[in-house]
Amino acid sequence: MARTQRLTIRLLKLEVRTPEDALTIDLSKITLKAGLDFSGEVFWRPSHANSPKWLNFINEGTLSKIVDLKSSQANALLIIKVARRYFAISFGSAWQWLDESKIERRFGLIAALNCISDEKIKTVDAQQIDSLARSTRSQISHSSEIASFGLDITRDLMRAVSGRPTSNSVGTNVMGSDALRISCKIEFSELGAKCAQLLKLSRKETYKEKYSWIDNIEPIKSSAEKADLDTLLLDKINSHNIDRLYLSAPRIRDLQADDGYKFHFDDNEEEPRYDLEIHDLIEGISDKLPIDLNFLKKRKIQVYAGGADAPVDSFNIYSALVFETPIDNKLYCLIDGEWYKVSEQHVEEVNQQLKLLPKSLISLPQALANEKEGEYNIRASGAINALCLDKKLIVYGGARSRIEICDILTKQREFIHVKRSGGSNVLSHLFNQGVVSGQFLLERPFRALCKQAADEGYETLFDDDFAAENTKITYAIISSEAEKLPNNLPFFSKQTLVNALSLLQKYRYRVEFLAIKSS
Repeated sequence: MARTQRLTIRLLKLEVRTPEDALTIDLSKITLKAGLDFSGEVFWRPSHANSPKWLNFINEGTLSKIVDLKSSQANALLIIKVARRYFAISFGSAWQWLDESKIERRFGLIAALNCISDEKIKTVDAQQIDSLARSTRSQISHSSEIASFGLDITRDLMRAVSGRPTSNSVGTNVMGSDALRISCKIEFSELGAKCAQLLKLSRKETYKEKYSWIDNIEPIKSSAEKADLDTLLLDKINSHNIDRLYLSAPRIRDLQADDGYKFHFDDNEEEPRYDLEIHDLIEGISDKLPIDLNFLKKRKIQVYAGGADAPVDSFNIYSALVFETPIDNKLYCLIDGEWYKVSEQHVEEVNQQLKLLPKSLISLPQALANEKEGEYNIRASGAINALCLDKKLIVYGGARSRIEICDILTKQREFIHVKRSGGSNVLSHLFNQGVVSGQFLLERPFRALCKQAADEGYETLFDDDFAAENTKITYAIISSEAEKLPNNLPFFSKQTLVNALSLLQKYRYRVEFLAIKSS
C-alpha cells in the first residue's frame, strides 16, 4: 500500500537538455532502474557527521565535555524526464544545487491555483509592488476564500498559495510558488504520472476566472527581451546609478529566526548585516566594476539565523535586485530574479486614478536650492501662518510606534505632508505617512496626545468634534520639475499614491496634491 510522501517538485525550463544542465556543482549520481515509464537520475553528495559549533559554548558550563553529539543532513535530488520535460524533486536542502535560472517560474503557483478551491485556501504569500518590494504572508486558522487574506489586487504580486485541492487525486495538501509542494499517497513508480498530472494543471487557465488580476504583472519569457533588459540593468550598476534600483530578499524572511545577511565580500565580518542596502552592495563591489550578468548570478547573499555559524539559506544577488524601467510607454520590473511587464491596462488604470486627485490651491513658497527639508518646513509654515510639526513625533500604540502627525498644520484643518522628490522609497514613505496619520487621527486617545503637542490655537483641531470629512490631507512634493508632477512620478510611486488616495477617501478625508517648485 502506498505511503504518504511530501514531495517538492520544480519544473525545469525547456532549454534544459540533460539533468546536468540544471546543476551548479558536480555531484555523485545513479541512473534509475529500467521498467519505469519515465527516465531519470538521482544526484547526491556524501554526508559527514560533525559536532555543531554551538557545542563548545555549552561545554563551557558542563562538568565534563560532551563529545559524542554529532549531526549530519542527508540531501538528494531526483531529476526525471516526463512528456519531454524535466522535473526536479528535492529531498532535504538539495534544491540549492539547482541553477535558479533553469527553474520555470510560477509553475507551482499556477498549478496550485488551478486545483485549490477558492474556499479552501490556507495561506497566501504576496509581494507589495510599490517602490520597494515587501514580502508578506497571510495565514488564517481555517481554510477560506481569497478575499479573507486582504490582498490588494492593484499592487500585490501573489507569489505562493497553499490549501486543500478539490480532488484527492492531486494530494491532501498543496503549496505552490515556483515549486509545488504536495502531500500525497504515491509509489515511486507513479512519479511520472504525477508529474504529468501537475504539468497539465500548470498549463490550464482556469485560475483566470477568479484570479485574472495576478496577470496585471506578467513574466517576460523571451530570452532576447530579457537579455536587453539585463543590459540596461548592468549599465545602471556599472555607472553607479542606483535610481529605481533596490535590494530585497526574494524569499520571505522569518523575523523570529533570521538574524541577518552577509554579502560575498563580508567573509571577514563576524556579524551579519541586518538590512539589505543597495548602496552597501555597490560600495562592496566597486573594485570589480564593470561586472557582467554572470557575476550577479554566481555571487551569493547568505542568510544567518538563530546565532548559527553556518548560513541557513542563500540566494544570488540577481534574485535580490528590484529594478523598474519604462520603455516605449510600458513598464518593466525585475523582481526575484525575473523580469515582469506591467500590463498596459493596469498602467492606464493607475494613471486615470491619478487624474482624479485634486490639486491643492494653498500657496507655499518656492524651495531654495540645497535647502534642507526641515528648514523649508519651518520657513513655509511661517509664510502661511501655520504650525510646523516636522519631526514632532507622537509615541502611540501597543508597540509604542512613533507617528508624525504631519509636517505643516493650518488652522483650516489642512494636514500637509512634505517631501523632496527623490527615490521611489522616499515618496512611498511620504504617501504611507499620510495614511498612517489619517488612520490614527480617527482615534480619540491619539488626538489627545496631538492636542498636548499642538501650540496654542491649534488644540481645538483635535477636539471630540474632529471629523474626517472636514479635514484635508495634502501631499506636497518639492521638485525642480514641479510642473510635471505628479505625472512623471515613478510608476510604483504613482501606485502607492493612488492606493493612499483610495484608503483615505474611504475614511472620508479630502485628499489633495501640491507640487512645490525648487530653484
